[in-house]
Amino acid sequence: MKPTTSGESYGSAQLVEKQMLFKQVREATHRSPTAKTIHTFRYLTISRRVGSLGDAIAQEVAAALGWRICDREIVDSIAQNSHVRQSLVSELDEKAQGMLYDRVQRLMQMPGGDSFGIEEYHAGLLKTLTYLAARGELIIVGRGSNFILRDDYNGLHVRVTAPKEVRARRLSKRWSVSIAEAQRRLRELDDERREFVREHFRADIDDPHAYDVVFDTNRMTVHQVTSAILAVIRTPVYGGEADVGQ
Repeated sequence: MKPTTSGESYGSAQLVEKQMLFKQVREATHRSPTAKTIHTFRYLTISRRVGSLGDAIAQEVAAALGWRICDREIVDSIAQNSHVRQSLVSELDEKAQGMLYDRVQRLMQMPGGDSFGIEEYHAGLLKTLTYLAARGELIIVGRGSNFILRDDYNGLHVRVTAPKEVRARRLSKRWSVSIAEAQRRLRELDDERREFVREHFRADIDDPHAYDVVFDTNRMTVHQVTSAILAVIRTPVYGGEADVGQ
């Protein structure tokens, strides 16, 4: 596995080796939600600014729930391998498979969705994110997953951020470079992620309405954010809609 260039650090809890990747993804348990019954969020997407500690939060949440983590490299690998994508679907029952294919077709034909037909990777990415969400018990980190899955009530979509100066200080220490150099790299990585979302999803990565909740790690610790996410995931939701207050 190539070393990350995002500035995030997983410490001793690093992701599985690539040769174990597809086997572990396929082992994720699938449970189809029943209409009008109590259910909790079955998967989590985390979009994070570089240096916001989003990867550390993903690791803590995964450890607490016993869920798998799918990061950029994992998602890209599956998106580029149609055989692995099909193996994910083949383990679902026929009804779930039918619903999954219907959803993918709707996404492919949605207004403005023609960009997914330009390159094979675009279509593969859309299918990968949809298939992974159907498996459940997963944390999908990055790759604009929230934009594809935003209308799915089974997922919780989180954005982790922090002020630029705070992130630059963290990365300066982590990379052992000057603040100025950390800021330069930070701008490049921020721009890269912003452009990826704009190109693939025609959306603004910084739009707060694209997420269910946004956390600022300048004001909250990794543990506090993790605890908040776990509380939301474990709180029952009825009928796929939250109560609306006056």
